[in-house]
Amino acid sequence: MILKTIKVLRNNWKKSVFFSCVAVYGVNYGYNKLIEHNKMRAYCEEALRFGNQYIRPDQNCRHLTVILNPMANKRKSKQNYDKYCAPLLHLAGIRVSVVVTEEEGQARDLMEIMDNTDAVLIAGGNGTVHEVVTGLLRRTDGRPGVHQYPIGILPVGRRNTIAVNVNGVRDKHLKPYELLAECTLSAIREVLKPVDVMRIEGTKGRPVFALEEFNCGRLRDTLSVADGYWYLGAYLKPYLAFAFNTLRRLTAVEGVSISYSNPCDGCSKCYQRYEREAPGGVGLAEGPTRWWHVFMPRKGADTRGPTQPKRDLKAIHNSECGQWSTLAETGADNVLIQNTNESKLKLIIHSQPSAHRQFINDGVKLFNSEPLAVEGMSPCVQLIEAMDINIDLAEDKSGGNDGNDDQTVVDQTMDQTVDAEAVEVVGGDATSDGDKIEAVDNSATNSWFSIDTESYERQSVKITLMPKVLNMYAL
Repeated sequence: MILKTIKVLRNNWKKSVFFSCVAVYGVNYGYNKLIEHNKMRAYCEEALRFGNQYIRPDQNCRHLTVILNPMANKRKSKQNYDKYCAPLLHLAGIRVSVVVTEEEGQARDLMEIMDNTDAVLIAGGNGTVHEVVTGLLRRTDGRPGVHQYPIGILPVGRRNTIAVNVNGVRDKHLKPYELLAECTLSAIREVLKPVDVMRIEGTKGRPVFALEEFNCGRLRDTLSVADGYWYLGAYLKPYLAFAFNTLRRLTAVEGVSISYSNPCDGCSKCYQRYEREAPGGVGLAEGPTRWWHVFMPRKGADTRGPTQPKRDLKAIHNSECGQWSTLAETGADNVLIQNTNESKLKLIIHSQPSAHRQFINDGVKLFNSEPLAVEGMSPCVQLIEAMDINIDLAEDKSGGNDGNDDQTVVDQTMDQTVDAEAVEVVGGDATSDGDKIEAVDNSATNSWFSIDTESYERQSVKITLMPKVLNMYAL
């Protein structure tokens, strides 16, 4: 019988190989689904423990508003939310209101008037997060209104680098459903983390806000088209995309003049930008107090983690705070500003012309959301960390140092590691429609820059870091 089976398989080897591959794929698929089922069961049991906690008769259950972008991740975002996020929220006993956006900018407008909720969860990608954060920080009630509504990210989009960076995820083998469940549980546990925000203001119109980066130049232009090389596979796609685009004449950043100030963690000169008002009503607000409440069970413990001791910044003196220096004017292939979430910005300049190998390696790291290592950088790449940075771009410069009379000129050494908290990028004439930043000069083919992967026309902007201004749910 065995010999007969072997003979049949040998005589029909093509069919044998095909059905063997199908069988292996089926077994592997079933095994992965079993692991997913067991892990989601464990997540649901943890969420149920929160749902089984008692609340006082006069205490309302938590109310979370979910802003869902149904177009994210090729229209799969709602399916992923319903499958991996919604069950956990309902098991935790949370009242959930889902708002499905229907057009671009709706999430931003909604956050400007958001009310009657304890927190906001963003179900989408980087673009949806960018809209919600911009709308929240544009509110007219100022910082008290911002602190009243903590933000959580449910990464159901295609590009979820903001969620990965905010949560500090370093495990490359973490499955998408695991990240979704962990981010949902962070909102259930009410683990808050203050994060830095970049305020980006054009010459006209209202400012926008970003959590991750500002990118302008050849690296940005290649990143925007890298997904078009999908037919090359996930591994080869970024390498060949940047290799092909090194041979093209992409628009570089011409005539860059950069000035920066020394970093400062807070002192008597800059204490106002570090001032934070205590967030109130973040899902743990006490109800009205009456004499009979002493006989009622107390609510659960605060799971938001220990509070950092408050520093008296007015008593700290830093003579280097506010001191400015200027780099010599030069051209650049790319200007990248990253939010380190450490009360400073990181400015990375690829000088013109940059080495092809360095250009490709840095581009692949940015595509894969990996940090650019300082070690091994070529002399054509400069890393700057600072408190404030002014960058004069293009032909039409604003002139002057914006009132910084103590500015000094230093040599532009490419291996210099210097530290930014506000960045000003000055380009050509610009206009605005009141919400988006637009440029009227369209002579350049690729005259765009990116803010949290969202494209804007290249123009004069000022980037200012707002330290620890936003409360976010994090792992």
